[in-house]
Amino acid sequence: MRNIKYYLLALIIIVIGEAVSTGMQLLGGYLPTNHPAAILVTNLSGITFGGMIMVIGFLRDNRLDQERERTKEEQARAARELERAVRENERANRERERADRLENELNAVRQQYADAARERERADRLQDELNAARRQYADAADVLIKRLQQLDAGNGSGPKSD
Repeated sequence: MRNIKYYLLALIIIVIGEAVSTGMQLLGGYLPTNHPAAILVTNLSGITFGGMIMVIGFLRDNRLDQERERTKEEQARAARELERAVRENERANRERERADRLENELNAVRQQYADAARERERADRLQDELNAARRQYADAADVLIKRLQQLDAGNGSGPKSD
């Protein structure tokens, strides 16, 4: 739609330029042939007037400046996006390092847990051995006490009954 406006504006300028040029040519015909005003009007009616319209059109054409401005804005936006991407990449690297550190800590805790489980099993085994040794000691002590009581009863030196 924007291009159509430019084409319509150009057509209107051309038509107005042609009308003014034709009017000046007609005006030049009414003046004496070698009169300076006739020469001036004739020159202005042709190439000079068309050239002025073209120069004004070029001067008014700011599409190049607009495109430069848009390019500059796009470059600034791209720089901001690149900066944001760099920041996001740095943040991702920090998070990855943190995750690696946490994973290492987790592995260390798992290792400690496994070591503790082995130590617990060892302690349970030793406790079972200790309990077995205590039972054996208690059984041996009971046997020894019975044997001593039998020996005392056999010698008559046992406790006296009333």
